[in-house]
Amino acid sequence: MTIRRSARTGSHRPGEVTGEATRRLMAAAMACFLLLLSQGAFATVATARHEPTVVPATPVGGTPAATADGDGETTISYTPDSSIMGETRITAPAVFAAIHNVLPVEERYEVWSYLKTLSVLCETLGLDFVVMAAQWDLETDTGRSLWWRERKNPAGIGVTGDPAQNEASQTWPDGAAAAYGHVAHMVAYVWGKEWETVWPDNWPGPLEADQRFNAPINAGYHADRLIDLNNTWAVDPQANYHGKLASRANRIAGDARLGAGPVLSIP
Repeated sequence: MTIRRSARTGSHRPGEVTGEATRRLMAAAMACFLLLLSQGAFATVATARHEPTVVPATPVGGTPAATADGDGETTISYTPDSSIMGETRITAPAVFAAIHNVLPVEERYEVWSYLKTLSVLCETLGLDFVVMAAQWDLETDTGRSLWWRERKNPAGIGVTGDPAQNEASQTWPDGAAAAYGHVAHMVAYVWGKEWETVWPDNWPGPLEADQRFNAPINAGYHADRLIDLNNTWAVDPQANYHGKLASRANRIAGDARLGAGPVLSIP
């Protein structure tokens, strides 16, 4: 900047700006501000900071609604109409962190094995990992039911209430095998007789993973949304199996986003 001499004194201290220079700087700054304002720059910033963008659920697919909050994070809201298919950014470690406080200590290793395997299988097939984890959470009472602890049954598969059928239900050796069984049973519901179009050749066969794989196919069951699992996968006394799945999915997704789950389980 050129230092101007004062008109009155004929001298000027180094670093001091004259009134005329100040006015010119202020005028230039105001011009820049008005230019930016006319281009909507400040309005865009204000919207990004204070007005979250809402992405509605896809009407046809019934996918969960996603909402971007003020920090740019995406939160998911599941309903009975939510799709069984879908992608999620929620990872197996995040889900494990959300439920580990209520897991029996002796079951934590197998639950972790189940979740990390389930995550990969769901990503491969396009199944919603949170939906599948929520079904496990509901059916096993967060890893505390005898069916999980003694048989590693991930989702009440083959447990019908009939004592003979219950006793004949499958036992899985570990959490990873249980994940394959769970996914296989869901594949039977979602793809039915077309299962070969999606089941990878290098996986255990679906009948090996799930001995009741053919049962829903032979019964003519088909499921695209959570509501389709009501009175097919399970018969709920309140006829609200789909609603309970959505509730569990929302709880898991919320706790996973916070990084920790409740101290006590929520029915």
